[in-house]
Amino acid sequence: MANTPAQAKHLASNQDATSPAVPSAKPLASVRFDNVRAAIFGETVKTATGKEIVMHNVSLRVAFRDKNGEWKHTHTLRQADLLPAAEALRRCYHLIEERCQNS
Repeated sequence: MANTPAQAKHLASNQDATSPAVPSAKPLASVRFDNVRAAIFGETVKTATGKEIVMHNVSLRVAFRDKNGEWKHTHTLRQADLLPAAEALRRCYHLIEERCQNS
């Protein structure tokens, strides 16, 4: 594993490990804690029995300012991003559970 400085930020590229949500798709909900944002997307899929259900996916991204003061985004979390990310994901979990119970 490469030894990188703690302050290093890696920009998310189009070739990120996880594909981003479809650009035209609007999130069902979005949650933000500090500089971490989690967005919930719904995808309608057909089960083997032909029933249509909504599968929920969550996209997580971190906002930061580069050395020129411009806002950038990444999917890489620093230590300081871990608790805000956990809180955002926890809130997403509860929002998805509420949606599933009401449908």
